[in-house]
Amino acid sequence: ITKIQKKGVDELTLNKVKEQIIREREKNLDKNRFWLNRISDSYFKGEDLNIDNFEDRIKAVSSDDIKQVASELIDVKHYVRTVLNPEKKK
Repeated sequence: ITKIQKKGVDELTLNKVKEQIIREREKNLDKNRFWLNRISDSYFKGEDLNIDNFEDRIKAVSSDDIKQVASELIDVKHYVRTVLNPEKKK
């Protein structure tokens, strides 16, 4: 987290994540659950139902944006790191 706060993320990783988000969204467009959530968010939260600019908004995210958000929202002094280890076989 500290590394991201100081340097951001590398372009290759950022582009892979963006492509995955866009692909996942494309798959979800065919599902009723997606539309139910969009309509619900629009009604209860006042969000816009317009989905036309989603891909443009994702592509516009930069490493500096990630760095800024990580710095503003994550305080490295106030988080807990946990590790889950598999149970040993008996």
